[in-house]
Amino acid sequence: MDESRGGSRIVYPKLLATLTEADLVSQFRLAPEESAWAATAARRGPSMVVLLTQLKVFQSIGHFLPLAQIPATALSYIAKQLSLGAPADVSIDPRTTYRQNSAIRTYLGVMPWGASARAVASKAVAVAAETRLDPADLVNAAIDALIRERCELPSLSTLLRLAGNAHRRINSSQWQQVHARLTALDAQRLDELLTPSADSQDSPFAVMCRGAGKATRDNLKELIAHYEWLRSQPDPAPMLTSISEAKIGQWANEARRLKARELREYVAPRRYALVLAALRALPRYIGQRDRQL
Repeated sequence: MDESRGGSRIVYPKLLATLTEADLVSQFRLAPEESAWAATAARRGPSMVVLLTQLKVFQSIGHFLPLAQIPATALSYIAKQLSLGAPADVSIDPRTTYRQNSAIRTYLGVMPWGASARAVASKAVAVAAETRLDPADLVNAAIDALIRERCELPSLSTLLRLAGNAHRRINSSQWQQVHARLTALDAQRLDELLTPSADSQDSPFAVMCRGAGKATRDNLKELIAHYEWLRSQPDPAPMLTSISEAKIGQWANEARRLKARELREYVAPRRYALVLAALRALPRYIGQRDRQL
């Protein structure tokens, strides 16, 4: 399943609603040892068909599906391999479902979704959140880790909640780290960037992001004055020292999309982190202009 979230796509394994003959062969073809194992875990008949169908579903997508969501063609294909007729009624008692699913996990050597698997996913999400902002990247990191560690995948909504919680927690922690490194003077000067002057509706932050214009001979004095003004601003490097370049770039992009009045509404740690990131991203453009001059 490819679901867009932000700039990336979540790759959550999903069974196709319509299975071709090739799909059935590649995903639901039984191995002899699987049929032999099923004889020890279920009675021959509809129960065995459901057991083996769920086995193949799990092998394909890493989690179980409600029977109503499994294509009838998959159940029929499994039944045919067992020399059984297609089951007319595949409803299974919840206790049988629980027992069969447990047997499948044991057979495959897979950890069920629970505290241990959640810890695997949470660690992967936390590590990804240190450098990434897109929730899709965090969810995909959790999926990769769970598959690698042979854990059952939970629902996509569960992974999205984990990603959202980690995203808020890690970013809040990073903003606090940046905030703690600011002096009172630094904070004052950053706030001044977001405050329009008495004779202009533009904030210094808007001027900073817009730049001083093209590098032409006639504009040379303005460019030099703008450059010197930028150099007088707080140096963002020491405050952002523990933050990845990718995260700084994302914060800078977020800051540049906002107006100064919108940034002023943010809590102080987030506001200062974003403004500092925007400052940190400026040397690249300054360097380009210096080369042009």
